[in-house]
Amino acid sequence: MYSKDMRKERYTKYIVPIFLIGVLIVLSLLAIDHFKTKEANNHMMQQTFLAINADPDAVTVTDGNTDITELFLETYLADIKAGAYDDAISEIRANGYSISISRNNKTIPFLDENE
Repeated sequence: MYSKDMRKERYTKYIVPIFLIGVLIVLSLLAIDHFKTKEANNHMMQQTFLAINADPDAVTVTDGNTDITELFLETYLADIKAGAYDDAISEIRANGYSISISRNNKTIPFLDENE
């Protein structure tokens, strides 16, 4: 039979490292998922801004129930047309704005790529 010391030695020798490897695997999978989700979100935002660039009249930006489309386009349309999306993206994410784009002949090529 095993003595108490042998069981404790076996526990520390095998079970603890296996548990730590499992924890590392789970943490690495969470990190991979985080970065893939962030990349997909950035791609979707870029496609949205390409559609806004193609037809600015097709966009609606809201803050809760308040329509702020004109203010948003006044502030960021020049940057969006130049391809500099960073400020507009940070504004949208920081304030939780909602963007919707109407489907028309100008915006369909960009919106269909996301589906």
